[in-house]
Amino acid sequence: MIGIECNTLVEQLMSQLEPRIMPEPGQSECVLRTPFLYPDNTPIIVFVQVEEEKVIVSDHGEASDYVFLNGADPGVVESRLKLAVQRYRLTPLDDELIVEADLASLASAVLSVVGAAQDFGYLV
Repeated sequence: MIGIECNTLVEQLMSQLEPRIMPEPGQSECVLRTPFLYPDNTPIIVFVQVEEEKVIVSDHGEASDYVFLNGADPGVVESRLKLAVQRYRLTPLDDELIVEADLASLASAVLSVVGAAQDFGYLV
């Protein structure tokens, strides 16, 4: 009985989330406007690129830009980036939040970048 209830809950969750993730065509990648927000209600956007057998999910440095433009100290931003790389298993690249994964792990990769971006948002 509990298994059926959990499956129903997951189906309900996915049906509610799916229409709130809005894809936008990009030049060489898919731009996903997520339902997840920074503290000022700005949507968190992730960029997904497919390369051979893997996907690369990135925020293109938008989280770092967001907190820097809202007055966060650059040293604090750099420190938070180092923590995010460890906590969310990101690939370090300048000020970008990046996860490389196989296609089967796309949802996990997107949620890792979103979670790290939300962590950055808490600095403001």
